[in-house]
Amino acid sequence: MLNISNYNNRSIATVLPFNTFDRTWPRLAMGGDAVPVGSEGWVFPQQYTKLGQYESLLSADDAIVGSLGQFGVKAELSEPGHIARQMLEHLGGLWGVHLLADIETLKLLNKMAGGLRRKSNDADTIEETFELRTAPLKDWTDLISARKARRPLPRHSLEDFTKGNVIRLGLETDCPHCSAKNWTTLTGVDYRVTCERCLKSYDFPQAALREHNRNFTYRVIGPFSVPDYGRGSYSALLTLRVLERFNSSTNEMTFSTAMNLSFDGVQREVDFIAWRGDDRLGRENRRPPQLIIGEAKSLGQGELITAGDLAKLKSVAAKLPDAVFVITVLREYFTPAEKLLLERFVKWGRRVNVHGEPTNPVLLLTAHELTMDHLLSATWKDLGGSHALFADYEHTRTLLDMADATQQIYLGLPSFHQARREYWDKRLARRKAAQNGEN
Repeated sequence: MLNISNYNNRSIATVLPFNTFDRTWPRLAMGGDAVPVGSEGWVFPQQYTKLGQYESLLSADDAIVGSLGQFGVKAELSEPGHIARQMLEHLGGLWGVHLLADIETLKLLNKMAGGLRRKSNDADTIEETFELRTAPLKDWTDLISARKARRPLPRHSLEDFTKGNVIRLGLETDCPHCSAKNWTTLTGVDYRVTCERCLKSYDFPQAALREHNRNFTYRVIGPFSVPDYGRGSYSALLTLRVLERFNSSTNEMTFSTAMNLSFDGVQREVDFIAWRGDDRLGRENRRPPQLIIGEAKSLGQGELITAGDLAKLKSVAAKLPDAVFVITVLREYFTPAEKLLLERFVKWGRRVNVHGEPTNPVLLLTAHELTMDHLLSATWKDLGGSHALFADYEHTRTLLDMADATQQIYLGLPSFHQARREYWDKRLARRKAAQNGEN
């Protein structure tokens, strides 16, 4: 029997769905032996004494793809999924995502990223390309100082962003021929500079440097140069960070970033998929890992959550029963229109399963949770108001508890158990009324 834990390389799958009724997957042992995966762990058969056993570990992506294949769903990383995966490699995994847990930092990164804007009319479509923008040293030092003033811990420095290959220092000069601004890496700078726009050469302005070292500027690099908040990668990664560490438990989680799903002739994209170990203490009543499907929205104006988004999630739920849905927005509130849509969706998800719990629990997160420092309970306590009412251990102990709390905080709904009591009270009242009518 083997239990897997992983505190460093999250690319290895440590949480797998139970295979009690079909042990053809996963193939964890050499020689084709079926390995049961259950509440006791991974059970490797032993045929001979003193004979070693080889174990085949799965990558997180392969585990997600393989597990969904058991449901008849074909899954593959989407373009945003590849972008988010590259960001994780630069940041050193989910632990490094704390560098992004600040709204002003995300705004600056997005401002520096390039972009493509399309304008369409009846006759034609016009594309406008925006080059990568630079930011002076002062913008970043001011940002770091402001972050430290708002939240002294964890301590961040400019070096964290350069070592994480989020930004890179270079020299910016103005072309005397076409007035274009040119940015050159420290390894590429020379006494003669070639303009990126007009391709003419000019002397590096050794005697005409900008005041206060303003020739030194930063650019975002790699996946962080992708516009539209990294095609939604920032909000998805911040959400996964919350799911991994919202309480003090050490529960493992196997996850993949954004994926395209194909099943029954339809295609759906989800922003992340995860298997998270059961939060209950003790192994005697341990349930299978929870399948989590994510819908993460970035900063924006107006309604970010639409009826189409929720209809998409419902179609996924029809194929992947008992999934937990996590819906997040990278701002501190849901609009009134979004709340109406989410209220109906949450009530749909509260259909009772065989355990007397919601069939599809819905967890709602905003920038308050996505930018938390350490524990969710401490964040809610500091926020005060309705958040502080749910800052105790009982409301942040498990994923289901947290989902129920967020539905009360952001939608004003009664708790799941209160709603069930009201349902049974009304049903009992109708039965008594019917009996009195007969009498």
